[in-house]
Amino acid sequence: MTTQSRFESVGWIFFAVAWILSLFPVGYMIFQATLDSTPIATRCGATFFLAGFVAAILSWLANSILGMIADRRVDQNPKPEPLEEQPVPSEETPVPVKKKKKKKKKK
Repeated sequence: MTTQSRFESVGWIFFAVAWILSLFPVGYMIFQATLDSTPIATRCGATFFLAGFVAAILSWLANSILGMIADRRVDQNPKPEPLEEQPVPSEETPVPVKKKKKKKKKK
């Protein structure tokens, strides 16, 4: 990864960190919202799934914001427009031909 494009998007590392950080609050909410008779495996599975969903949304938001920032940078430094090229005559485009003048005959 080059330093120029280092912060243009977030990747799997950001997703993994966001997933791990969201495990605790999501797990707390799951354990509070479910009944005590709900199996622990169901609670943990729901926690892992919803934490992944939260991490995906956070990654999407971070990528969107970084994309808008990168687009602004591109808009501030526009590239010069290329010069117009003259069309090259082809078989389909007619080439202007000079008409020959007819000589008048003397009487």
